[in-house]
Amino acid sequence: MENKESSDKKYELLRMPKIEIILPEMKYSTRGAPSWQEDYLIPTPKLQRLFWPPYKIEFKLETDIGAFSTYVTGASALAGDPWAGHYITKNMRYWFRNHLELEVGSILQAKKLGHLIYRLDILDIPPEQNS
Repeated sequence: MENKESSDKKYELLRMPKIEIILPEMKYSTRGAPSWQEDYLIPTPKLQRLFWPPYKIEFKLETDIGAFSTYVTGASALAGDPWAGHYITKNMRYWFRNHLELEVGSILQAKKLGHLIYRLDILDIPPEQNS
């Protein structure tokens, strides 16, 4: 049985109007790029998963380069599972190709604008590491 504190945290996640996503240092491809960059993925960390619509439920994502339809994917589950999925990738290719400046540590912000309508913005890009 779930305790009240855990239940309250899940409810807060459902009500969050916006979240920040820090692009992680994930496994690297053979070309040396993080997998989120090469495969056009917006990660959905477990603690932020309930912010997004359930698994494979399409939603509108507004961005600086236009709006498009996408959904959370990356799991073996039935559509509609609120906890399933690890990333957003459908139709993200064009957005990533227009934001080659993104790197590990870049901070994105996602906002809920309405039912199944979200907005994605870039908040911060870390300065280049010159070593």
